[in-house]
Amino acid sequence: MFYTGVKTTSVFCLPTCRARTPKKENVAFYSTLKSALEDGFRPCKLCRPSENAEKAPKIVQQAIDWVRKHPKEKITDAQLAERGISPHSVRNWFSSLTLFDR
Repeated sequence: MFYTGVKTTSVFCLPTCRARTPKKENVAFYSTLKSALEDGFRPCKLCRPSENAEKAPKIVQQAIDWVRKHPKEKITDAQLAERGISPHSVRNWFSSLTLFDR
């Protein structure tokens, strides 16, 4: 998991936040919630990173639940899409969790 801090507003967000995308030169990246707070950033009121840091979005949770119910089944992008689950969103969420863990 990582966080993006917007220097012009002193706000930090989850990578999945729906707030307007800031200019690249105004963004700082943090690997922990604590480091963003220590640098003087406050949590975003939209995505609430301090409350939702490890919580999967609803669409991702649906995919996780499906995998748990069918652990031996290979699930395709088409099958996810048929159930209204965006394969792109699921991949992005998992990628955001592992970006700094490598």
